[in-house]
Amino acid sequence: MLPLKVIDGYIFNEEGTEISNVSAMIDIDGGLMKYGEADWLDEYYNTVIHRYNGLGLSDIAEKLVLIKFDGYDGILSKEEICTILNYMVLCSANGNRIMKILMSDESEIHKEVTRLNEVGY
Repeated sequence: MLPLKVIDGYIFNEEGTEISNVSAMIDIDGGLMKYGEADWLDEYYNTVIHRYNGLGLSDIAEKLVLIKFDGYDGILSKEEICTILNYMVLCSANGNRIMKILMSDESEIHKEVTRLNEVGY
């Protein structure tokens, strides 16, 4: 079973909780760290960055990225967002690969998401 799914145009997690505005936090060298509601994740991300920097671990903090999928509104459908997130969750997809997908032009993003969907994400 996939961790995220779209039901009636809304994104739900594996517990059946709706995520109205989804974001993801990734480590560029690692992969997905957390995903969830954007407001909560934005606060969490800022806290983590502050802690790492406060401990002199700015090299780690610099590799953390917050992906706000609302910035892809009109580009990615809810189903496409779920496909990308399911890929991140199930494959511990490399952060660099995720950023490469999301930084591509719109047609390349759709092609890559289609390929991921065909694999089963």
